[in-house]
Amino acid sequence: FEGEGQVNIVHIGGSHIQADMWSDRMRQRLQTFYPGTRGSRGLLFPFRMARTNNPYNYRPEFTGTWTRCRATRRTEGCELGLTGMAVTTRDTLSQLRIFFRGNNYPQYAFNRLRVFHDTDPANYNIRLQGHDRSYRMEFQPENGSTVIYLDTFLTEMTVEFVRTQPTQDHFTLYGIDLEADDPGFVYHAIGVNGAATRSYVKCERFTEHLRPLHPDLVIFSIGINDANTTQFNQGRFEANYTALIEKVKAANPNAAILFTTNNDSYYKRRYANRNAELVRESMLRLAKQHGAAVWDMDGVMGGLGSILDWQKAGLANTDKIHLLKPGYQLIGDLMFNALMQHYDDYLRARYPRIREE
Repeated sequence: FEGEGQVNIVHIGGSHIQADMWSDRMRQRLQTFYPGTRGSRGLLFPFRMARTNNPYNYRPEFTGTWTRCRATRRTEGCELGLTGMAVTTRDTLSQLRIFFRGNNYPQYAFNRLRVFHDTDPANYNIRLQGHDRSYRMEFQPENGSTVIYLDTFLTEMTVEFVRTQPTQDHFTLYGIDLEADDPGFVYHAIGVNGAATRSYVKCERFTEHLRPLHPDLVIFSIGINDANTTQFNQGRFEANYTALIEKVKAANPNAAILFTTNNDSYYKRRYANRNAELVRESMLRLAKQHGAAVWDMDGVMGGLGSILDWQKAGLANTDKIHLLKPGYQLIGDLMFNALMQHYDDYLRARYPRIREE
């Protein structure tokens, strides 16, 4: 109403979120439902550098040889943060360019970028390519990042990672947050293919990286990989989520939490996965314990076996786990509508004049 401030949303999941179709639909709906609520793009990871699928709406191009570390497959000596991904190079000069695709995708302008990286003194230095742009840099070791302040707005950037001291021998990148002070919604999407709750619990720098994002709302959509087994353990699942909530509260004690239940799915494409109901039970129990909310995606889809109807309608993949782009966009629309319905109810209860009109 005042045209000031930002609402920061962090959406965390597995492959459903890495592809950034469901989350991008939510981002675009929130940023366009009311004039002046554009906000900024938020946190992203250059997945192409890690040799995995990148969201279509932005493209990373890079030089140098990079090795990857993922929350689903840890390597010795590898630390991870909020994104659940990291890439490391030992080339003494390498680059990363990120730009947004045109056509139906927004060109997000930013005048700050926060680079999350290894804070060890042996890490290479960061600089922006091109000497015609004025900027200053601020190293924030407590947040595991360096912030680059620009004197203008950009819609693409090229960052260089360069060795400037003999003692420097690598650069490890955890992600980049594209920031601006424009009022509105900032929707950070964080996903790793195959990630389960335990994957993010093991991310040592999770809270450190989450803190500077100032999360107002954290949406947890982790569970489909936990439940894709015949040995699903509700107690372990809930304990992992409790640990994740503690990480969130350490970053912002006032952050709201929203769980989304699993989509309907099949185990090994043959057996209806009844663990979805156990996940739903656990999330309802966790929500009650932690003062959180639940959006029942499984129920919205139609419950057990409904993935077959979505598949027939051209909305779900033949693997009976993932959706297709129209399906993810529909889920985004349904979730947005549910959120807005509750917001409308809140406004009518708080402002009786709205109710009268």
